[in-house]
Amino acid sequence: MVDAVALRLVSAAGLGAVLALPTASAQTVPDMPGVAYTVGVSALHDDNLFRIPDGADPRAFGFSTDDRGDTAFTPYFNVDDTILYSLQRITLSAGVSRQMLRINPSFDQTYFVYRGDWLWRAGDEFSGDLSDSQQQSQTSQADVRSSEANKQTYRAWHASADWRPRPDRRLGLSFDNSTGSNSASILLPNDFHTTIGRVELGIQSDLGHEIVVGLSQTRNEYPNRVISPVAPIDNTYRQRQIDIGTHFTVSDLTGMDVRFGYARRYYSDVPDRDFSGPVGSLGLTWQPTGLISVRLNVGRDLNEVIDAFRIYSVTTNSQASLTYELSAAIQLTAGADASRVDYKGVPQNLLTFLYGPGPSRVDKYLDVKLGVAWLPRDRVTVRLDLVASRRNSTLQEYQFEDLSTQLGLQYRIGP
Repeated sequence: MVDAVALRLVSAAGLGAVLALPTASAQTVPDMPGVAYTVGVSALHDDNLFRIPDGADPRAFGFSTDDRGDTAFTPYFNVDDTILYSLQRITLSAGVSRQMLRINPSFDQTYFVYRGDWLWRAGDEFSGDLSDSQQQSQTSQADVRSSEANKQTYRAWHASADWRPRPDRRLGLSFDNSTGSNSASILLPNDFHTTIGRVELGIQSDLGHEIVVGLSQTRNEYPNRVISPVAPIDNTYRQRQIDIGTHFTVSDLTGMDVRFGYARRYYSDVPDRDFSGPVGSLGLTWQPTGLISVRLNVGRDLNEVIDAFRIYSVTTNSQASLTYELSAAIQLTAGADASRVDYKGVPQNLLTFLYGPGPSRVDKYLDVKLGVAWLPRDRVTVRLDLVASRRNSTLQEYQFEDLSTQLGLQYRIGP
């Protein structure tokens, strides 16, 4: 059985760090109007490509190599355009990249990404956003170990509208529609289709910050998944969430983002797997000088688990990052990300009846990142990143340590 979080289908972890760090991107578009072209290449070495325990042989996990690590070379090309007309802002972006591994060429992939976004406004009362995008990535070996290369394609469409009947009141409506698909046959059951509707009420407080109360309804479907009568896992579900959040300025140097809520998930075909609980996050940004920026964040979230012996997981996460402008040409970054994933719930099915509850599983993750970006001349960027990762688990087969090093070179033409 696949022990993974389905909603992480497009995972930031990638196939180890090698298959995750950014290449072509359709997310960042310049604010200045005009067309820009970006060409670049990166070389990245990962010493634990398949996220297996220390001392373990990759062949014992189904891989056809004796090498634990590998080096990936990734050339990429992006084109971006920003159009400003009256109160409207349109951004367009597209990119292509080719990932090539030195030892494991069977995992080579070509990725196509795009994004189109229209920030619209009609007078002082109405505004909103329309967007369409596609991202492609490799499966996370930290979540699902597979010897078969798998390209994940994530497509998303978003529409939102805000109405301000008065400057200190806002009513917002949004709708999101997304699909995720896998190329590997073993992961086709993880393909999904998600729709989310949300309504928000924003009220400006006397302190000058907006307090937002939101209610969302989510529907998720797995078109390729068949429920087993022996150990049913899940099929279509609905989720309702209510939350309250705000961003406010503590001082001239400090800002804070707060969100707290409660979520409940319902499975129409397998109600035995329903779960609920509190969710939320707290973020703090501190900028003591124009050269230094510090960001702290803590959060709690709930996710489903695709496993006959567990129902859901509770994730608590803490993040810290520091950015320092050493000079006009050099930027230093450092960060740490610590999280705990606790797998909970015992479904009532034939397997749990015969074998009892599955073994207790708690995973603890720690990522430490260091980076330096250098602009030796206008339009040229050289970047070096080091990422040390570790997962400690109560189940030995899920433990791993990893160190990845990436060197990138980028050249940009345009605004």
